[in-house]
Amino acid sequence: MSPNPNPNPNLNPNPDPNPNPTPNPTQDNCVRGAVMCCSILYPVLAARLLALYRVIEFNDLWMLEPDLRLSSDDAAPWQMAGLPFTFLLVIGLPCAALAILRRTARPGALDKARPAEKVRLEARYLRRYGQLYQMYEPHCWWWEMVEIVRKLLLIAILGYFRAGSAEQLWTGVLISLISILLLTYFSPFKDARVDAVSWASQTATLLTLLGGAALTGSQALPLPLTLSPAPALDPAPAPAPFPALA
Repeated sequence: MSPNPNPNPNLNPNPDPNPNPTPNPTQDNCVRGAVMCCSILYPVLAARLLALYRVIEFNDLWMLEPDLRLSSDDAAPWQMAGLPFTFLLVIGLPCAALAILRRTARPGALDKARPAEKVRLEARYLRRYGQLYQMYEPHCWWWEMVEIVRKLLLIAILGYFRAGSAEQLWTGVLISLISILLLTYFSPFKDARVDAVSWASQTATLLTLLGGAALTGSQALPLPLTLSPAPALDPAPAPAPFPALA
């Protein structure tokens, strides 16, 4: 019978020569920069892509709103070709961000790791993805997703309504009101001053949209069908005669 080459089964026969690898600042900075660029550019790119699927009625024809030279039938093949890329950006990017947050910021995500490994992973995740969760309370590790959805709705989805219409303004009011209620209920930021600033900025957005909706509603009021006659003016008094010269 051949001898057991590994008499102690608890020992790894091929131990990792570098169990605690040295952090790579270049790699961490590249990942951090990519995450920052995606956070900044996502609402704008999503709005531009979704605009390619907006059509308007023009001279009894449905035309592509970004380019009125193309009808909806002419643009349909290109829209179908770009649909996977639009889905990948508009839906896939938030899903990827949620998966990253669930793995890095969710309380208890690293409980199964050894203490030393847990400390190393926490430091690496903080360097790479800390901008997505380090300003929020631990129980609100997912709050960045709320911000992403709010920006997407305000920038991209509202573009499907006619610009300046009452429907667009009141939809924006509803989105802003829901955001303020969620912000007030959860208070997600670690710093209470940041909560106050965020609440003030979203309240200012809500008041701006309410003012626009009120102005649009006042301009849409119908004019009266009949006009009341103007009041009669009293005749001007006759000028006094000049006194007779002596």
